[in-house]
Amino acid sequence: MIQIISYTGSDRNNRAEELRRAFAACFGSHVKMPQMQKTAKGKPYFITAEDEPQIFMSITDSGPWRMIAFSDSEIGIDLQLCRMHGAGSEEDNWRKCMAIAKRFFHPAEYAWICGGKTPLYDSDRTGLNREVLFNDLDRSGTDGEAFSNDEEKCIRVQIRRFFRIWTAREAYVKFTGNGFDGSFSSFDVLHDFPELRFDYPETYEGNMLCVCHRNAEPIALKELPVPVNVSTAVPSSDKRI
Repeated sequence: MIQIISYTGSDRNNRAEELRRAFAACFGSHVKMPQMQKTAKGKPYFITAEDEPQIFMSITDSGPWRMIAFSDSEIGIDLQLCRMHGAGSEEDNWRKCMAIAKRFFHPAEYAWICGGKTPLYDSDRTGLNREVLFNDLDRSGTDGEAFSNDEEKCIRVQIRRFFRIWTAREAYVKFTGNGFDGSFSSFDVLHDFPELRFDYPETYEGNMLCVCHRNAEPIALKELPVPVNVSTAVPSSDKRI
């Protein structure tokens, strides 16, 4: 099982204690957390003895939220607020998203965001996650219906498709730990990695969470209470998307 701990009020000067709290929430306070180190490219990992089960982790931040994922196999997660920095109106947000997608994403990803058709992998190989990625994002019909006549609806669908691709790309890079080597548009999350899953658990309203992993397994999200000595401007609503 993949366990993802979410909390607010993160303090850069207290990250080690936050990690211990998250670890204890997953494995119990009686389990000693292994020593953590980072690779040369910044991927965090635990140092475990040969006779101990290996624990993998991944960390992501978005606005006031921070998430730490633990798993018994390699994992990468990414959380993004579905609004570009400095965007005013929804149309402004859309223009910024499309400009980035056209410049930095793989051509096949950009075409799909624009409304192009993309073939599905066999569902037995990749499960529902690929179907969720490819299908009409308002769940009311086909891609063609999603992009028909209603300009505002088209903008909303394209924005959500953009952030599905963005979070998938970021989660994949965290999964591999290789960083963005070479051209950012050199790989295509829609087609290049049929052995991997890109799942999208429900999360805070207005955010997109992607989990990149290899095996079909449950994903559990748990929210930690904010420490009493932390004051943070966090929206009171925790509605899910």
